[in-house]
Amino acid sequence: MKVCIVCFREPGVCFGIDVWRRTIRFGLEAHGILAPVIDPREVQLRDARGGLSVWRQNELLTGFNLVFNLLPDAAEPHGALVVESLIVPRGTIVNPPVARIKTSCRVRMLGSLRSAGIPIPRSVSVASAKGLTDAIDFCGGLPVLLKTLRGARGVGVTICESLRGARSVAQLLLARDRALILQEYLAYSGGADLKILASRRRVLCAVERRATARDEFRANVSLGATSRIVAVDDTVQELAVRAVTALGLIVGSADVIQNGGNAQVIEVNDLPELNLTIDGRSIVEPEFARYFVRHLLEDSAQEQGLAMSPTAHVVDGRWTRMAPEASDATTNILDAPGRSAE
Repeated sequence: MKVCIVCFREPGVCFGIDVWRRTIRFGLEAHGILAPVIDPREVQLRDARGGLSVWRQNELLTGFNLVFNLLPDAAEPHGALVVESLIVPRGTIVNPPVARIKTSCRVRMLGSLRSAGIPIPRSVSVASAKGLTDAIDFCGGLPVLLKTLRGARGVGVTICESLRGARSVAQLLLARDRALILQEYLAYSGGADLKILASRRRVLCAVERRATARDEFRANVSLGATSRIVAVDDTVQELAVRAVTALGLIVGSADVIQNGGNAQVIEVNDLPELNLTIDGRSIVEPEFARYFVRHLLEDSAQEQGLAMSPTAHVVDGRWTRMAPEASDATTNILDAPGRSAE
């Protein structure tokens, strides 16, 4: 298997992407893979017989079985075409540009989830403050959440408890964007939710997040929420896997709110936060990285019919056999209810 990472070389473009790059590189190196980093700004796309090809200083870059797409703007055409031109037929892109574009826009994301039969809160997309009363009624009345089309880590989400407040916030947001989303406020969440990291085949990690401020409804760790690793039942695991799959992602995180036996997906992230800690130590370290990347390697190898055997052999980012520790029985190192992830 031949693996590469597509990203900007310099750190600091986006903290979340820096964490992803560090995690991926830790995990690959733990399995004996030294994957090259390909910066789209350093390569050319040449129109050749059979399609586009990627060249760097007259070197053809091709034949990758697994490509990690860590570009900050999934919709940028040159970068997206570079990612798609590197991969072999039936190869795996984590995550495909089209899936990332769909996930990054909340309207498209919610529409895809609804079409797949996945339970989500009642939601309305509006392009004007006119008719706001009807939209609020559709969402179950006040209070209601107002969300920008794009945003992460709780940014771009506000709660409105009066029609006057909702109209003012809507006018403010619409002055900056073409549309916004009104969404049902699930009061029973109590400022808590589950962030479930999942691939198309299994749940990798489940984190319960809880807001600490009395008046805070968002359960984002970046906004001061506490979090801990938890075990979730089969129904919630299946829901998270279905949500990630519905958007065409190879791996992602689903934000889930439960009410008794019912669960709803609030949103899905294509580059979820990996900078949590367990018992005061970062999970972005070789132990978690090896576990996380191993699953992606196994899934990709299985889909492409590549064998995995117990010794490692690596040449220029090519992986042909698994390192000894990776051939052990798969164990979820985070499947320990109650461990704190603050």
